[in-house]
Amino acid sequence: MLSDGLATTIDLMPVVASAWVAPMQLLRRPPAKPKGLRFASSEQPRVLDTGVQGVHFYEPPRQRPSGQCPTLTHRAHGDARSLPPPPGPGGDAQACRARDATNPRQGTNMANTDPRNIDLDKIPLQPQRWKYVLDLILALYNWRHAVKDKGVSYETMEDRRQFLYRLFETLLHNTIKTFKLDPRSLSGRHVDVFMTICRQRAEAGELGPSSLQKYHTHLRTFTAWIGKPNLVKPLSAYFDDAAMFKRNYVATQSKALRAQGVDVDVVITEIEARDARAAAAARLMAAFGLRFKEAVMCRPHADVVTAAQAGKPAGDTGMYLHVHRGTKGGRRRYVPIDTPPRQRAIDYACRIAKDENESVSDPHLELTQALRHLRYVMECCGMTKADLKVTPHGLRHQYAADEYQRATGVLPPVEGGAAPDKVVDTAARLDVAIKLGHGRPGISNAYVGSRTGASRAASPTTTDPDTA
Repeated sequence: MLSDGLATTIDLMPVVASAWVAPMQLLRRPPAKPKGLRFASSEQPRVLDTGVQGVHFYEPPRQRPSGQCPTLTHRAHGDARSLPPPPGPGGDAQACRARDATNPRQGTNMANTDPRNIDLDKIPLQPQRWKYVLDLILALYNWRHAVKDKGVSYETMEDRRQFLYRLFETLLHNTIKTFKLDPRSLSGRHVDVFMTICRQRAEAGELGPSSLQKYHTHLRTFTAWIGKPNLVKPLSAYFDDAAMFKRNYVATQSKALRAQGVDVDVVITEIEARDARAAAAARLMAAFGLRFKEAVMCRPHADVVTAAQAGKPAGDTGMYLHVHRGTKGGRRRYVPIDTPPRQRAIDYACRIAKDENESVSDPHLELTQALRHLRYVMECCGMTKADLKVTPHGLRHQYAADEYQRATGVLPPVEGGAAPDKVVDTAARLDVAIKLGHGRPGISNAYVGSRTGASRAASPTTTDPDTA
């Protein structure tokens, strides 16, 4: 039998244990929700840690309750400051939207807002967030053509985006003068510094006329977006030597494969031994003058149409290849299937692409992978400047030369042919330009050469219009 003292000690042990456990449970209890914030039962606030002890930002959920305006409360060591509450009981949604329009930083989570609905004029300059501001500008304007009322391709959009990021990174890190600026505050002195860097790179042989003209065009397009269309001066104001930024407008040397003594059929046979799908694309490039992407995306079963489907005259009973996938600028064209080599190219492509909507490329590859694979196979077969001294684009140049010779009866000027009648020459150049996917006769100068010096001066074109 236990003594009275020992029994009393045993009876008090549960009480003492509970007295120690209760404070520990309180310490483990999560912090209470700050007063002044009300959420639906299924919603929880998001706590943003500022890195300072005792200082937190409590942000409301992304979706606003109907008819209410969210508030953001800041608590630091017992000091509570909050945005003005919505007027009226339960909040006035209309007044809340009006307040947000006045100050977009209040009541709006900018990271989750559609950039197309943001008014850049109401956002203050933020040099420290120049990438965010640049993304907003790109989201608003990058899809537009610089001059015409139409959109641009994804390739052009990506090229612009990469250039603008390089532009502001160059202004931020260079050896002349560094600038940390909001993209909207771009001024003439910033452009002068950037063009000085470009001139130094051009003098070192790192930039050619094509790149300089493209940079200049992107700069002018961007300054128009930010309301400064006359900010960028002509290239002649930044370069003393005109030869540094002027392109060679007329082909002076043939880029066709036969000009280097290369037989197209032999090369395609070697390609076929490596990859039948790559050979199908190469045959289409040689027979119809297709670009790389056009050949890879061609669907021979679906893209071969009748003359009536192509909108040709009623008496025409021929068949046409409808080229509309992967074209430059979205321009579609119909190329006649009017020679045995072209018909054989279509038949071979149809045997490779068995399904109705299948292209000649490998269906297991993405477009970028298919393009790279085709170029890789052609490079393995010697179609490089270092090996056979030709490129795959030479197939397109040879197609243009053949079409010009068929229309005029003489070799093109770039291959030493005599000048035909002016009317015949003009019609042949227009026909070549249309079949290549261009709309101006002068663009054929880059493929077949210029008829006279006057024609070259009147029709300035690029040396290689497909890569410009």
